[in-house]
Amino acid sequence: MPTSAFNTCGGAPGHLVTAGGGNPHGDAWQAVEGHVAYDERPDQPWPAIRLGSPVSGPSSVELPAAGVSTASVYLWVPAGGRCELSLRRASGAAPVIEWDTGALRLGGQELPEAEGAQARNRLVRAQIRVRSGGTDYRLNHRNPELTAPDLEVEGPATGTGEGVAVAVPAGHTAWMIQLRAGSGPWLGSAILRHGSEFAREVTLLQEDLMAAGYELPQFGADGGYGNETVDAVMAFQEDHDLLIDGSVGQESRGVLNALVNADRYTTADGHTGWGIPLG
Repeated sequence: MPTSAFNTCGGAPGHLVTAGGGNPHGDAWQAVEGHVAYDERPDQPWPAIRLGSPVSGPSSVELPAAGVSTASVYLWVPAGGRCELSLRRASGAAPVIEWDTGALRLGGQELPEAEGAQARNRLVRAQIRVRSGGTDYRLNHRNPELTAPDLEVEGPATGTGEGVAVAVPAGHTAWMIQLRAGSGPWLGSAILRHGSEFAREVTLLQEDLMAAGYELPQFGADGGYGNETVDAVMAFQEDHDLLIDGSVGQESRGVLNALVNADRYTTADGHTGWGIPLG
């Protein structure tokens, strides 16, 4: 199955997340429960999805993807916070990575306290991959963009799921960017670069580049990360004092979102589209 992804850097502070018509930024959120809002990460002024609040009930978001066996998410979980990444299943135990108030569990296996502490108060990448003989759980906390995991645990669970979900219980919060689901190999990092095969994400990037004034006159938003897209990205990076490498990671994405999202949150008549102002 192809990779399904949702770039959760698409929000603006103070707006609830809603599924919005044919907009690729919003379509993936077919299941949103509780208090879920666009916000900024606590460690950096970059857009993210905030799940929960100190006074709300439980919150969750789900990316439906029938037959999913691989999941990846970027999370910022505060010290003492609770959060869970899981493969959704109609029945039976689901592979889970869980932050508890005092512990971090990969596939039900509790890791040493020192390891759990390193996975809090910073951006991490959590991944689950189900294979024929069991499940692998990975966590990158030193550098979430690297391929090699800082922590890896094996578990016995097998079988695909019907979606991927991130959830927090009542009274807790967590911040999330780019939830992804697929099958087969590890999904890799969230960096888009020359030759990237994630056509939907590349198309979204190309549309946003053009919206910000960086034209793609030859190919437009075709889903292919070729030389024209690289040139546009480098021009954007140069204009905004970013690392000029032609690749788009979290920092470049955050700056681009700040440019193009100002007009995307109008929610007249019916409160559909990008979000609902919290007032």
